[in-house]
Amino acid sequence: MKTLKRIAGLLALVGASLLSFSCEKQGEELIVPVENNKEEVVEVVTPEEEPKVEEPAPVQLPETRLSLNEEQMKNIAPGNDFTFRFFEKVYNNSVFETPGSKVSYDVDNMFLSPLSVQFVCGMLGNLMEDQASLSKMLGFEGEGIERVNEYFRTLTGDLVKERSGSSLNLANAIMRDVKAPGFPEEFIESLKTFYYSDYLEFEAQSLEDQPVGERPEDLWVKDKTAGLMDSAPLPVLPEGYSLLNALCFKADWVDKFDPSNTSMSPFSDAKEVVGMVPMMRKTNKYPYFKNDDFRAVSIPMGEGAYYLTVILPSQDKPVKDIVKSLDSETWSKMRASLVSKELHLGIPKFNAEFTHNNLFGLLDEEFVKDYSNQIEKKLSEDFDNTIWFNVLAQKSLFKMDEDGATAAAVTQLGYYTSPGGDPDPIEVFNADHPFVYAISEAGSGLILFIGTYSGKGAAPYNPFE
Repeated sequence: MKTLKRIAGLLALVGASLLSFSCEKQGEELIVPVENNKEEVVEVVTPEEEPKVEEPAPVQLPETRLSLNEEQMKNIAPGNDFTFRFFEKVYNNSVFETPGSKVSYDVDNMFLSPLSVQFVCGMLGNLMEDQASLSKMLGFEGEGIERVNEYFRTLTGDLVKERSGSSLNLANAIMRDVKAPGFPEEFIESLKTFYYSDYLEFEAQSLEDQPVGERPEDLWVKDKTAGLMDSAPLPVLPEGYSLLNALCFKADWVDKFDPSNTSMSPFSDAKEVVGMVPMMRKTNKYPYFKNDDFRAVSIPMGEGAYYLTVILPSQDKPVKDIVKSLDSETWSKMRASLVSKELHLGIPKFNAEFTHNNLFGLLDEEFVKDYSNQIEKKLSEDFDNTIWFNVLAQKSLFKMDEDGATAAAVTQLGYYTSPGGDPDPIEVFNADHPFVYAISEAGSGLILFIGTYSGKGAAPYNPFE
């Protein structure tokens, strides 16, 4: 009985101990912060950002093959400024009034070498007593004729170097009839030294006695242009004389066009289809540029030494607006912004010929006025022995086909008396409306030739064929 009581007491004691432990435990839990009292942490899930489309890196332009020194390279931009300035003046002056007649030029399909004009102007500077206005016009402001001469000597030597896939011939000449006033010996020597000029002295004949193509000046032109041209822009008449520059260029495309892909396609101006032209087509990656006013593609030639650049205005932009907007800064920025882009390229296969005999007055006004004043002074002092020039003319041609491009220009500065009268798909670059085009040295950007094309020679368009 006592044993049962002891067991009951022990159980009671154990129960009490458990009860006491339980109460203590509950008390501890009461002072612990409750999870629900904590601030709720809300995890913000941000939507995935759209991947950024990386702008393509600019095309790495090839190193220039010109050996101009650092100071001479600075004259590339002013020279290109002259090119665009002169080009715009020719474009805006298509009609010339002469006594009893009117002369007009087809500037919608013109092709020029302002660089060739720069050469004969540089030669002329060696006859001038003060070359300040000429140096300013050519971009050598503040420099004497020595700097001008050195620049053109280096340029001549560089441009005529033999290169695989291209050829460029540059030649200069002094020509005079034996009865004309003689050129100063120091002038002749300067042009031979710095411009590698030929000197031709002959007995000039009238046009009736010696037809076009057989005169000494014509034979020189034919030789220096590899037969592409058969005559000089103007004849050297009795008692006449001239300074001439000839520039002849030929280069193959780096990637030639397949003739089987050439087909007749419509060519339009701002209003309507003007005709059908043979359009060469190729899908490839090319240096490419685009802004609000135009798109441009530079097509490599001559193993990459040269570019033929087509500047295609936006559909609402006429060519004249593009011609007006072009300068060396625009040209340089465009070249620096070229990107490699795959294009469905279409460009017309065409030829162009252009002759302009009234270029002297389109040189910079300050130079024309200064030159005229200097000549008037010389004429008043010694009329019979004064060498003076009153006409500047250029004859040029351009040919483009599936193999490449050929261009030539002859500039003549002379004394002349008239003898009588979607982002993903490949972009389409289809040059099917008027455009500007230029041939340049790829590394430096020096422009050799520049022109416009508006579909001249296009075959009649029949929408029902």
